[in-house]
Amino acid sequence: MKRIRGSFIEIEHPNRAERVMTHDALSAFSEEQWQALVEDTAALGMDTLVLLSTALRGTAYFPFEDFPFPDHIACRDAIEAILGEADKTGQAVFVGVGFYGTNDSVGNSTDPAVIATALRAMDALFARYGHHPSFSGWYIADEWCIWDHIDERFIAYINTVTAKARALCATHKVIVAPFGTHCLQADDMFVEQLSRIEADIIAYQDEIGVKKMPMDALSARFAALREAHDKANGPALWVDTEIFDFAGDVYRSALIPATIERLKAQLNAVSPYVDKVIVYTYQGLMSRKGSPAALGGKDAEAFYEAYGNL
Repeated sequence: MKRIRGSFIEIEHPNRAERVMTHDALSAFSEEQWQALVEDTAALGMDTLVLLSTALRGTAYFPFEDFPFPDHIACRDAIEAILGEADKTGQAVFVGVGFYGTNDSVGNSTDPAVIATALRAMDALFARYGHHPSFSGWYIADEWCIWDHIDERFIAYINTVTAKARALCATHKVIVAPFGTHCLQADDMFVEQLSRIEADIIAYQDEIGVKKMPMDALSARFAALREAHDKANGPALWVDTEIFDFAGDVYRSALIPATIERLKAQLNAVSPYVDKVIVYTYQGLMSRKGSPAALGGKDAEAFYEAYGNL
């Protein structure tokens, strides 16, 4: 069974219903709490952090002339706190590119004006944070669904962002984490598309938490993806393991930790096929007891401890 080696982290979650129990606490995080969060993930064996977004709802979490800083976020530079601490822990951080238009990922990644804004944001982010050794690359936050095959417009957008990333720093990697894993077709057409994707890593959402992927289908789906990636000699194959459940209706209620038994089944199902396991998300679902960055209460603490004992 492969261990969890990374997690998405976010300054703010776009769906308030899902994060109703942690939104206010996370918004109030201090610089020291962001640093403690990074330390806690490192202590659990995570060497990779993926910053989900650097902008949301017409605001940006860094100085950017196009958007104001959101007034309700207490820490004025959480990105600096994350990267600075990750320099010390030796973790790699992928910085999010996306949500520079609306929450509509298709619109954001096909509208020339929004794409231009995203590329300007990459310039600004690299100028401000590019000196950090932990800044290892970029995460394309405007995710698309793979309906059978990959939309050609999505491939074009991935390759545009990747070209910009390479121009800024030749050693930076690019990761994308699409959904639709439960319905994609890993056939010859899919292999051919993979061969044209310039991004370095695809971390497919396992879609267990959102109840789209049947658990008994998970292993076979990732076996097919492994074969397709090998044929394409394409991007590395990671899994974005969903470690959450919902307190009520999917997408309309709070995220809560899954059971440790379910997590173990998820990891066992994909471990023979993936290069790396990352999760969505450490914050509020796993929490080190007594940490300044604690979120999610006793359930998150129990999940953290149970995973550590696996």
